[in-house]
Amino acid sequence: MGCVEISPAGGFEELDVTVGSKALLDALNHRDFEYGRELLRRSDAIRFVEFHESVLCEACQANAPMDLIRSIYDFCPQQLLYRKGLGFTPLHYACYANSPEEVRRFLLQTGPEAASIPSATDHIPLHAAIRTRKNTAFIKSLLHIFPEGILARALNGQTPLDLFFMKWKDKLEKIHKHHGGFATIDEDHKDYNRVIAAKDVLLLLVEAFVSIKFNECKKEKKKRFPLHETIRLQYAPPIFKQLIAELVPTTIFEQDDKGNSALHLEVKNAREDNSNQEFVHFICEQNPLSAKTPDKKGLYPIELAIENGESWETILILHLAAPDIISQQSDKTGKNLFLLATCSPKANITVVYELLKLDPSVVKEVGTVH
Repeated sequence: MGCVEISPAGGFEELDVTVGSKALLDALNHRDFEYGRELLRRSDAIRFVEFHESVLCEACQANAPMDLIRSIYDFCPQQLLYRKGLGFTPLHYACYANSPEEVRRFLLQTGPEAASIPSATDHIPLHAAIRTRKNTAFIKSLLHIFPEGILARALNGQTPLDLFFMKWKDKLEKIHKHHGGFATIDEDHKDYNRVIAAKDVLLLLVEAFVSIKFNECKKEKKKRFPLHETIRLQYAPPIFKQLIAELVPTTIFEQDDKGNSALHLEVKNAREDNSNQEFVHFICEQNPLSAKTPDKKGLYPIELAIENGESWETILILHLAAPDIISQQSDKTGKNLFLLATCSPKANITVVYELLKLDPSVVKEVGTVH
């Protein structure tokens, strides 16, 4: 492919772009940005940018400064959405390289559609921005332009929301610890600002998730409540679930198409780190009747908790919310809670022992079982 350029004499001549193109790419690869600027200032080397569609990608990958990015874009605007290698756009590269804020903002404002373009591995720029844990203001900009992107699933199965839960875990724990009382954070000023900025992102993610799930609910005409769908997420921390519940409090009382309340689902998804203990307590406080309500199969939350290997601390919360169930024989299993725990492969010895302490009379019942 050639490029016709107007010569100083006013005529037309064919420009040999091979040398100039290689020189600029070498300059970018070696991060010699001053030489790159010089190349773009030379009248005999301006147009070669059009011959190498990945120049803008290379510049973003090299973390080039704004003036160089702008010069390359001005010479060839169509490079803005070019996909190089694994399908990364300049915006992908700018996010992964943590380019200057003005560069990322320029790329996003000039080509907002790039926010929704997936790579060959189905990663969108939001994946990259969240993974690097940098610049919450830019992440918020991506969320405003493409909120649906929080659930864009890459080929490795991860969504930007999953990445946020995993990569921002330390900030989420601090947000949870100080939820409703940020003025009490006893840490340095910079960390305080980072936590506040992370909470801003978290709130946008909550709003986007609720909106997406309500739209799905209307479209599919199914009871897919935001809180229930949140609990089904593998990595969702307690603070995310709590904020969803606070934003849409009625979903704490709802049952989905399968007869599951939020509490039923929460105790079915036992976590090794017992991270759902606080949320179980939160649900029982907000809706005390939930602990006394069986699912469609006739199982109470405390029975589901025992069957799914919940910790004794979580089971005790459920017992305190529904104390009468411990002495009852289940219509579904034919067992009381102690027998259910002794027969459950997931229940630990602590649960069995503590249930026996709560109601020693069950030993007599066990003795009559043949």
